[in-house]
Parts: sequence; structure tokens; C-alpha cells
Amino acid sequence: MDPFKILNVAPDASDEEVKKAYRLQAAKYHPDAGGDAWVFQQVREAYERILKIRSSPVKPKEEGAEAAANSKSFDGNSSEKSRSNTEASPGNSKRARTDPLENLRLKIRWFLTHPLPLQNETTTFILVNVLDIFMTYLLLRVGGIESNPIADYFFRLWNVQGLIAFKMFIVALVSVLAQVIARRHMTRARQLLIIGTIIVGIVVIYSVILFARIQSR
Repeated sequence: MDPFKILNVAPDASDEEVKKAYRLQAAKYHPDAGGDAWVFQQVREAYERILKIRSSPVKPKEEGAEAAANSKSFDGNSSEKSRSNTEASPGNSKRARTDPLENLRLKIRWFLTHPLPLQNETTTFILVNVLDIFMTYLLLRVGGIESNPIADYFFRLWNVQGLIAFKMFIVALVSVLAQVIARRHMTRARQLLIIGTIIVGIVVIYSVILFARIQSR
């Protein structure tokens, strides 16, 4: 992927122009500002690549020009072939940049090497739901009932295992949905997890109170 195109600057742009373009793009796509975490990462890596290229003793363009000059002095036919390959390479490069498999590979590598957004909120949401499952299990053992009709259906169909499977499926679904939303709207994804945590937390508190009442009888 062409780092200059990602930052929307010309290859011969000054260092100050590159820095300014990077700051604008970073501010626009920063996850904390509701931007796309994936795009923000690409912008940052593009800026780092440009810095690395410009700090290199031999610029890629100079190196390519020197190789072409040597090829021309050695053999005219070879030089003509080299020019043809050079003309063909931008198209190949463009196809590589738009190759969906390459984009998928980059995204998978990024997800495996970088922390996912909203890790703290997601972890809290999962822990509160685990507490809810535990309290539901305790209540069912002492004669309580499952008030959620859908969860109760799975409980009657497959006993406690079905109830736990259903609740964990909902937890996984909400967690994945929050990650998808976070790609575009970080604030909305955070609100989804916080609201979900509060609702389930209230259920857990009520379950604890109910369990204490049953035990005191």
C-alpha cells in the first residue's frame, strides 16, 4: 500500500507537509474521537514508512534510476525491457493494493498483533454476565425460576447446560457487535457495553437479594 496515497500527499511533498497531513488524518480517524481504529493504524504505519524511506541513505527513486542507467549502458534491448516492466509495475502495484485477499491478510495480521478496542469495557461486561449466570444457577438450585422466557425455554429443553449456552451466546453476540460498531463509532460501542453492563449488573444485584431472602426462610 502506497503510504503517500494513504496520507493523501505527493511523493515530493516536504517533511512539514507530510507531518501536517498525518496530524489531520490521525485526528480524524483516532478511535477516541469516534474514528475507525483500522484506518487510524494504517495512517500511523504510512507515516512511519515515509519517515523510514526519507531517513534511508539511498532513496528508492534514486536507486531505481541508477539501476536503469546501468541497464541502459549495458544493453539497449535490456533497457527497453526494463522500461516495459517499470511501466507495468504501477498497474500491478495498484492491483495488489486493491486485492481483497491482501487486505484481509493485513487486517488479520493487525488484529493478531494489536489490542482490540474497548478491552476494559468488554472484559467488565463479560465478568458481570458470568456473575449473572452463576447467580441464576444458584437460584435454580434453591427453587427459583428463570424469569426470561427465552432462557427458560432453553433451560427446560436442555437443563442448565442449555441455559448457560444461551446466555454465553448472547454475551458473545453483544461483544462481537460492539467490536464491529467500534470500527466506525467508538463512542456508541462504548455506550452499548456500558448500558449492557449496568442492566446485567442490576439483575445480578436483584438475584443476590432474592437468593438471600430464600436462604433466610
